[in-house]
Order: sequence, then C-alpha cells, then structure tokens
Amino acid sequence: MSDVVEVMGATPLFKIEDAKNVIESRLDPSWIKQRDTGYGKKLDYIEGARVIEILNTAFDYQWSFEIIDSQIMQAEPHRDAPQGKYVLVLGKLTVPGLGVKMAYGSKIIVGKTSEQESVHKAAMTDALKKCATLFGVAKELYLDDDDTPARPAAAPRAESSTNNKYDINEVNALKELKAVLGIVNNTQLDPYVKDFSGGKLTSFTDINPGNIAAFNAYLRSKLS
Repeated sequence: MSDVVEVMGATPLFKIEDAKNVIESRLDPSWIKQRDTGYGKKLDYIEGARVIEILNTAFDYQWSFEIIDSQIMQAEPHRDAPQGKYVLVLGKLTVPGLGVKMAYGSKIIVGKTSEQESVHKAAMTDALKKCATLFGVAKELYLDDDDTPARPAAAPRAESSTNNKYDINEVNALKELKAVLGIVNNTQLDPYVKDFSGGKLTSFTDINPGNIAAFNAYLRSKLS
C-alpha cells in the first residue's frame, strides 16, 4: 500500500510519513505559552493559530473543520456556590485518508457584552485544538492537559504498574471516549470510575498510568 494519501482518485495530497514527521517534531519553545489554572498551577499550551499552522504544514492544507453543535450551558454548582454559564461546541476535524476526530470545546461566558462577542470563537478554537490533539498535534503537552489525571493514586492491585508515565495512545483514547459519551468535564467521569473499580476508586484523579488502559476498555464496553 502506498503511503501517499489520495482522495477519490485525485492528485496525491500528502505523504503520511511526512505528516507524521511534522506532527511528531518538538514544538518551537517560543510557541509554548502558559496560563494560570487558578489552582496554583501553570498550564502549557499553544495558540490556535499555531495549531492551524501545524495542520497546514502536515496535511498540505487538505483538512477541514466544522462545528456540529453549539449550546450555552449552565455550570453545576461547586461546593453549593452557584456557577455561571459557558459555551459548549462539538467540533469535527476531517483529514482525507486519515479519518475524522470529534471533540468538545468550551469557554466560560464572562464580562460585558463587548467582551462576550468572542466567546463562541474561543470555544470553536478550543474544539479545534482538542480535535487536533487526537491526531497527535502538540502531543508533548498532553500530560499537562485538563483531560489527563492530575495525580497518581492507588489502583486495584491487579491493575497496578511500576510505570509512572502515561501512555499517549491511552490518553488520546480517553479523550475520544469522553467526546463520544458526551462527557464535558472530568467530574462527570466519577460515577464511571466508581463502577469500574467496584467502589475502590472514587474520582477521575484515581486513574493512573497503571489502570488507564483498563478504564478505557471499561468505557468502550459502555458504548456497546
């Protein structure tokens, strides 16, 4: 089989191996920004424009992105304190010959009307970036992503492991499963974690390198 991707008999668009080299290259350090998560932790990220640049370079501009759904959601109370609203969008990134990735993006609605005008755009950018990560874009930042468990914790003995590094493929798989199941924040995974472990684990933060593969397999069983 040729490693050149073609669409409906058209002229070859890009070589898979070349695309992989672009995606797997280390990010230019100047591209990496930081923001305060509000919990005393800095989060590394790259801007949406950089993600688009990587996609264009890797796939020779032969990709498309669309918003499948957009909603304004009311956040759940936190410790009995009322929360505000946020925009939630479901994005779909298509790369001919490689497939489709879907993921949710969101943005909290804050500020005056003039400041809220860009909220939908920001949520769309967030969705694009999350879809792109499922193709491997900026994978070196994955373990700083909100979708990755923040701390290791005790796992059921049969699933324990001496490896303390997350498997990137399993992290990607968890992102995809969350999108398919319609899970938009990590606390919504807590009931699944409890059921998965028979009550031994209680929170998404209890998912660690030793049990993430088994947890993903459990989530897949919920799709059947």
